[in-house]
Amino acid sequence: YRYEQYDDIRESLAPENCCLNCYYYEALSSRMDYMKKLADLKAEDKLLQERSTLRAWTVTISLGSPNLSFAYNQIATYLESKPFCKFSVSSKECHIAVMSHDRDLEISYLDEEELVTRSRVKVLPEDFPEWCILKWSQSGSLLISTRSNAIVDIFDALGGYCYSIPLNGAKEIFEAANVIIDISTTACRRNETKWLDMLYILQLNSTFHSFKIGRLTGYFPVFSVDLGHQIATSFILLPVIDILIVASQYKVSSNQEKPITCSSVGLSVYRIVDEAPYVIDVKTCRGGVSAWQHISSWIGAIQTGVLLTIVSNSDHTRLACISTTGDIFIFALPSMRLQKQIRYSGKGKPAQLVWIGHDELVILTNDGLLFRGNVEEMESMLLCGENEDAYSSCAHVISPHPRALFILEAHLLSSCGARTTAFSRHSNRAWLAAKLRLTTLYDYFKVYVGWAVGQPLEKVSAAREQRQYHFILHAIRSITLHDMMRKLLARGDFRGAIELAEKHDVMDVDFVYKEQWRQLGPQADLDAVNAVLACVRDECWVVCECVSSRVADIGVQRALSALAVRLTNSCTDSQRAFVLHNARILRLMNDDDIDAVDLYFELRERSLFDVAIFFAQTCRFKHLNALIAENYSLIRYHIFALLWMIPEFVDPRRYAHLMPYNRTGWFMMEMADVEDPLISLQGLSEEVDSTIERLNFESDVYEGNKFLRNYRNIDEVKLADVVEYIKARAVQIDEGTGLVNVVVYFVQRAIDNGFEDLKGFLVNTEFYRDYVLFCGSISMSLVRFNVSDSEQLFNNIIKYMGEEEICANMSRLVEFAEYLYRTGRCDDVEAQLRHLVCAFCKNSLRALSALQDIRRNQIANETRIAAFCAFQRTGQPLIIAASRLGIEISLVQVSLLRIVIGYK
Repeated sequence: YRYEQYDDIRESLAPENCCLNCYYYEALSSRMDYMKKLADLKAEDKLLQERSTLRAWTVTISLGSPNLSFAYNQIATYLESKPFCKFSVSSKECHIAVMSHDRDLEISYLDEEELVTRSRVKVLPEDFPEWCILKWSQSGSLLISTRSNAIVDIFDALGGYCYSIPLNGAKEIFEAANVIIDISTTACRRNETKWLDMLYILQLNSTFHSFKIGRLTGYFPVFSVDLGHQIATSFILLPVIDILIVASQYKVSSNQEKPITCSSVGLSVYRIVDEAPYVIDVKTCRGGVSAWQHISSWIGAIQTGVLLTIVSNSDHTRLACISTTGDIFIFALPSMRLQKQIRYSGKGKPAQLVWIGHDELVILTNDGLLFRGNVEEMESMLLCGENEDAYSSCAHVISPHPRALFILEAHLLSSCGARTTAFSRHSNRAWLAAKLRLTTLYDYFKVYVGWAVGQPLEKVSAAREQRQYHFILHAIRSITLHDMMRKLLARGDFRGAIELAEKHDVMDVDFVYKEQWRQLGPQADLDAVNAVLACVRDECWVVCECVSSRVADIGVQRALSALAVRLTNSCTDSQRAFVLHNARILRLMNDDDIDAVDLYFELRERSLFDVAIFFAQTCRFKHLNALIAENYSLIRYHIFALLWMIPEFVDPRRYAHLMPYNRTGWFMMEMADVEDPLISLQGLSEEVDSTIERLNFESDVYEGNKFLRNYRNIDEVKLADVVEYIKARAVQIDEGTGLVNVVVYFVQRAIDNGFEDLKGFLVNTEFYRDYVLFCGSISMSLVRFNVSDSEQLFNNIIKYMGEEEICANMSRLVEFAEYLYRTGRCDDVEAQLRHLVCAFCKNSLRALSALQDIRRNQIANETRIAAFCAFQRTGQPLIIAASRLGIEISLVQVSLLRIVIGYK
């Protein structure tokens, strides 16, 4: 959790910086304080063991004789402790190498808890792979593999072959005395830029080698020294003080009272120097074991032993050893004084040992039991059998660093051989060697007996046994409680996280439920609300999540709202007010609406008045009607503003119920029998009252519209104000859309609602409508129409109307001229009509006829004479036209006379 990112949120949501979001401040502060407290947990406070299985695979291998030497019976115990599959983990725990019995090398890297394969390589075959060693170098850049014939192969980090290093005695055939028994690497000095690591190798015959190794630069032999031991089984190098400790065979004393020294258990101490002789004796035991004692150890007369494992802790202050006798020795470094001896109890013989701390050990027995504890407790744990885990008898453990263990175990699934019988001790290499060699000897005997009786001599191959093994690679890491919780939550193991939180008091189980809810995010459902969010004890946090959730399901949002209302039922603060406000907004949403959830997300942080404005602006009259009906006592003061916000192009029939009436209160609205839940919180405190005021009415509508400010208090609005409002709304509709019919209907509807004072304005709008329809004038507006004179208006009519349209609408045009005369924008109706008629009498007198039909008794002879003067026909057509109109012949003569005078 990155709690730093909430600092800006805390500041922006502080009460003095926000409006509707002030209720978030307390919840976010609680969340941030908790997350900071969690982040401050020390890694050393709680260490838990994380167990995971990295890989499991099954393989069938063909086993030959391990080629155990008669002189090295103790080494058989060493071999039996090793799995058929070799593996190694780099010191940084980033690369894992696995070498199968058939010499298939696979290199992988760890990605969290997943093992990702980087490469697979087939290396040179090996007759005796059980004698091979696989280890990463200290730098992690080189992989070192040994062969049974004393040859070392160097690979790079991807498994690419680099080169081989042959040691003394390297031959084509196997010789146990020359086998490489242990290897180790240290980092080169800083001035050694050419080389990556220093490689140290110990052979079974106690020959000790040192090489400088690199990847592209090859290797450089530093020294090769014979330490003078008959058998050397392992060694450890302490680079800080340049001390070399080597383990060799020793005689087990039957006197348990005799004090034990490092020499008495076969440990020899040397100092490494940079020049010849390179290895200097410090404390050695070269008495060794004689040939007779070797034979005596086989027949049981003398007990001998070797140290199979010697390891030091991370700060090189203690040395731990395991003997083939099962005893464990702890020595102090660098004094090599015995600190503790743990004698073999006879239950499970220790086979491997690693340090995982300053004084904490992990011991793996030959029957697969794993013990973990400090040095002082380990003896009682081994005696009582208080093991931590159990693995197969051929398991192998590696600890690349103190907090990690890697264990490879092998389970035998089946064993079969063409000429062999299955023994009960499948994992015992000595039994396997004896069984296969006796089988081979029997095959030779049969061949030679057959040859003696005349059958052909056949070639006899060495007996082998097919075994199927199931390998499992485990990882055990010591991690902090915080890291364990983080991993459980990251992979979605919330049940395990809850159990972990309940087990350790330092962790709050609320944290798990919160993280589970956070990961569900928009995919949460009703079950998650009840089984996850409702289980959180931090009610402030839960309420914050309920009112801010983005789950795109209206049913889930209703469940969240109900949960928030229930949790704040006993509260009387601003948070309770906002929860109730969210509930009343959510109540307006319809489940059938496709965009119900998105609409709720957009509106839940707005005030009730702002929500009503949104509904008006988006023509959601169904939602707006429901809002007004449920909250009429609050919204009634602002209905004038809501009506103003409805888009001008909307047909007034759709919102006719919102238009004012000439009655007390100005509006007639249906009210629902729903009580405002916020009323119960009013009057409790000034802070709550201020919050409720914002939740109800906060808006910037009146700030951007000075005209609407006059209608903010409905109780102070007069009749003249309402009339003025309707006129302004009509002008707004006209200017916004140009739909003159809508303007006329809006004014007519207002008159029907009792505003008789608007009849004159209705006449004006009707003539404006007719004028626009006559002329098709898009640029004309109601305001310009009201200030235009008759000459300008009739000139446009003459310009845009045809003769037929003039004749068809003559009655309305006469009324229009009379209306302009009454409004003072026309000086003479007769003159205006004469101008109109004469404009269309050049070829026809139909316009004069239409005007004469309407104003028969009012039309002046001057108008008729002007029309005949404009008429371009003469003679018989003129007489016929005059007779049809019923005009006296004297008027025609006057017209002709005027025409003649006009020509002259």
